[in-house]
Amino acid sequence: MAGPLPGPCARSSRRSTFGAGWTTTGDFAGTGPRREKLDGSLGDGVLDTFATADDTGDQGTGTITSPEFAITRKYIDFLIAGGNHPQNGDAPTAFNLLVDGEVVRTATGKDSGTMDWTSWDVGDLIGKKAVLQATDRNTGGWGHIMADNVVLSDHAAPPIDRQTPSTSSSTATSSAPPPAATARHWTGTPGT
Repeated sequence: MAGPLPGPCARSSRRSTFGAGWTTTGDFAGTGPRREKLDGSLGDGVLDTFATADDTGDQGTGTITSPEFAITRKYIDFLIAGGNHPQNGDAPTAFNLLVDGEVVRTATGKDSGTMDWTSWDVGDLIGKKAVLQATDRNTGGWGHIMADNVVLSDHAAPPIDRQTPSTSSSTATSSAPPPAATARHWTGTPGT
């Protein structure tokens, strides 16, 4: 089983902002999901820190933070791409899970625009309240992070190159939802 996280984010490409409860800072203030179809993405829009309010691309810095949600499953599965600049570095481009204001899980891209599944085991955090945050403090090459299709799940999503034929498509440029998960973009609150 799987459930959506708070939204909207990726699927809501017709919106000009991320919606109620989302906060955007720095060059991302007032932005929304970027309408684009990336290799491996499942919708026609993604959270993308390359999409700044003034179209400065990799020069933009700031954060995009989700509304608070309850962690109700063992895994958080999502698609990610973009720069490989870890959160603990001087100039991160990272997608983070925060509990009580502290980063408890983090992920980066692989200096690529191709989205791939990543999973966080959050079994130890079930029942806690959390937020997701894209952090971009990098103005160099691959100085952005992209995320799509975040779900709470009972199963870890394997990266595309490790999916079996029953859980992946016939091409490397498309993605299948995690096993036993209904792939859904952030379109509502958990359970809706």
